[in-house]
Amino acid sequence: MSLEDFIANFDYLDICHLTEPPPVISKSSSAYHSLHNFPSVHLRGRWLRGVSCGGRPYIRASHWANPQFRLVINSPDPNDPDGFATTVIALMQADRRRLRHRAPRLASIGFVLYRLPAGANPPMPRGFFETNHHIASVDFFFDSREVVKRLKLTPGHYLLVPCTYAADQPGEFLLRLLFDNPDRICESTLERVELSGLAATGPEPDPNYELFQPRLRRLFYEASGESMAVDAFQLEPILNCLLRDDHRAPYSMVSTDACRSLVALLDRDGTGRLCESDFRRVWDILRSWSRLFASFDPQRTAHVTSLDFRIIVEQAGYTLPHTLFSKLVNRFVNVDWRLDYPHFISAMSLITKAVAIFKNFDHGGRAVLPLEQFVEIAMTM
Repeated sequence: MSLEDFIANFDYLDICHLTEPPPVISKSSSAYHSLHNFPSVHLRGRWLRGVSCGGRPYIRASHWANPQFRLVINSPDPNDPDGFATTVIALMQADRRRLRHRAPRLASIGFVLYRLPAGANPPMPRGFFETNHHIASVDFFFDSREVVKRLKLTPGHYLLVPCTYAADQPGEFLLRLLFDNPDRICESTLERVELSGLAATGPEPDPNYELFQPRLRRLFYEASGESMAVDAFQLEPILNCLLRDDHRAPYSMVSTDACRSLVALLDRDGTGRLCESDFRRVWDILRSWSRLFASFDPQRTAHVTSLDFRIIVEQAGYTLPHTLFSKLVNRFVNVDWRLDYPHFISAMSLITKAVAIFKNFDHGGRAVLPLEQFVEIAMTM
């Protein structure tokens, strides 16, 4: 067929990069061995609504939330005179064909590549994407099942971000990379729970606590009576009274459910009550979390977006995988994918309680406990 006839009869030309030798190639042929030794990486991921559906780079408010993968190229191609390394990147929308009876539309997908600075430890925060421009990307975002790009990169560390053209388009994807050398690495940057900052050291004590401690004791003893302990219903008016009188507090009300969560967080004996000595820690925790929440709520609406909530959780010292954070979001956000202040307190209490329970049973990074004890613990969360 002549080139003119080909152009006249075909609209698209797809170049296939095979990761496994086809059966028509003999195992004794040189083509089989050259293809069989072609290193490849297969990674699965998800764009989760309210968590990791960030959209293309020009949507600066949410692009940072997309899944991130670290690409490490240690050496150039052996036969490249310019010192470049050839990398083929393919992004495929996964599991779409099994849903075709529901007539789902293919999203417009693509990916972008950033160069990581020396010493960077992905996942990268929002500020990185606001100050750094991507160095490579797909030619166009297509509403096709798969997009492919062949790149020639210099050795170094890169951040690969698969994304959809528009934000808030959930779906699953398969990311495949083909290399010339086996010394190249591509891995997800967010696979396990990590603790830092407040989560590791605890909240900063309130320096003015002693000033209102006499009033606190009076309120506490009036509510507790002879039991010298308060439950969530008794804790609520105490906290609200103190918050209303504290000009430093960004919010003056906590809900009954939020107080239940705070009591469950520090209830060590399962009575559902707190003694006076526990209140100091409750106050410090509430004060620290409230300041974090308020920093993303300048208008004092007592609401933040789910993506802002993700940043707050990270600033509180908890780095969570997207799948785990998605479960947290689905439990506490409203229909507009926003989180109110009382539910924020409940969500933070749940995370903190879960980590504390694991630490109590941790043996080499694993926790093993009887079913009865597990059910008992689950009932308190």
